[in-house]
Amino acid sequence: MLAEEGSNAIGHLQFPKLALSLGEEPLPAGYVVAVCTHPDHRGNGIMRPLLHEALRREKARGDVASVLLPAEDWLFRYYTSVGGYAPIVNRARSRRPEDALREEDPPVAAPSLVDYLLEVEASQQTPSLLHSRAFWEIITQDFEREEELALQIHRTESGLIDGALFLVKGESELLVQALYGMRPVREALLAEVTGESKLPLTYLLRPSGGGIPEARAMMRVLDAPRFLEALAKYYPELTISFTYRDELFPENDGDYLISAGQVERLPRDEEGKSAPKKCLSPAELIAALSDALGRPLACSMRLLFEDPY
Repeated sequence: MLAEEGSNAIGHLQFPKLALSLGEEPLPAGYVVAVCTHPDHRGNGIMRPLLHEALRREKARGDVASVLLPAEDWLFRYYTSVGGYAPIVNRARSRRPEDALREEDPPVAAPSLVDYLLEVEASQQTPSLLHSRAFWEIITQDFEREEELALQIHRTESGLIDGALFLVKGESELLVQALYGMRPVREALLAEVTGESKLPLTYLLRPSGGGIPEARAMMRVLDAPRFLEALAKYYPELTISFTYRDELFPENDGDYLISAGQVERLPRDEEGKSAPKKCLSPAELIAALSDALGRPLACSMRLLFEDPY
């Protein structure tokens, strides 16, 4: 999408369609990326209507949630106030090779790297943002041709791909941005890296693994009933009641009760002990759900454009 002044483009963003793995069936999700405003027009409110229109179009095509990866820390406040996004844990950082080895994948093998990555993602049991084939094709091409990036592939004896390592080369360290494969495959890929360089390694892991969790992504719920129903099934222990108000999508408004894997929308005037006690905005919803679970909501989002290292 473009914001224009006359014949000049002064603002831009994209929102490709991906999928969110959360339980039995992946949910359609949008990924807002390449958000920028021309320097001469910053501070003039160019991005707000552009982002709101992108969110409306995401919801209209069936997306249940919208995610993004802010490139700078100050943007977290901006996306919360302008778009209703909330921070979400998307990875963990570690310097322990054991953490990277423990995060092994199922025994998947495929003739091409993109096919392998799609199959590995489809096998994930934890909440994850799933790439499209087109996304994987572009990402793997970037890692193969950029000097500061490196891509290593592991093959079976029959020549099928059964592992991959995505590496970012720094001056003082090497960053393993993603590592795929079973433990023996991971050991072989890491041995190849350490054999070529003596720089220390840092690993970016899925948030369900070891290491220090990092909330470097943001999420905005677009279809509250569908999102909450999937979340309640995935976390049957989740219990919470609240009133929800969404100025951009008032069709999501209502009084919700989540308990024992079920979501109920209560009449607004219902009183009694089960009546909601909190009124939440979209920006407050993720934190409230995390508090009710007793741990942060997390969703693995790796190898996406604008992912801050």
